[in-house]
Amino acid sequence: MLYTGTSRLSSEIAGDVIQQIGKKESVLKRMQAMVNDAVEILNSERDICEFGGLLNQSWLLKRQLSSRISNDTIDKIYSIAMKNGAIGGKLLGAGASGFMVFFAPPENHHDIKEALHGYLHVPFRFETQGSTLIHYSSEAA
Repeated sequence: MLYTGTSRLSSEIAGDVIQQIGKKESVLKRMQAMVNDAVEILNSERDICEFGGLLNQSWLLKRQLSSRISNDTIDKIYSIAMKNGAIGGKLLGAGASGFMVFFAPPENHHDIKEALHGYLHVPFRFETQGSTLIHYSSEAA
């Protein structure tokens, strides 16, 4: 996961998506159908790299929802990651900025991080207990 170094008002992008939603029904239906595919991959013995391929497909579909979801910076980051071994990825949130996450075989992680060295790498791990809020207070320290 990396931080793109930019921010935006998500409500503006979401508003644009909502205005065009009637014209994008087929895209939304294809995205919804991918959910079952993802669950099947994750709950089976299938190659987990297929999940990365779904991420790539979903990103290409999400970009069709609004011209504001991506921009030159996001496209550049995505392209660099893919050229360096990512199988797929996505921009988290409404679009246009924020955090991106990529799916890649472990042996490609170093190359992707090196190629995107100008962006903040944010380590994370999957949690089986659901979301966890970590709160730090300088008063408690």
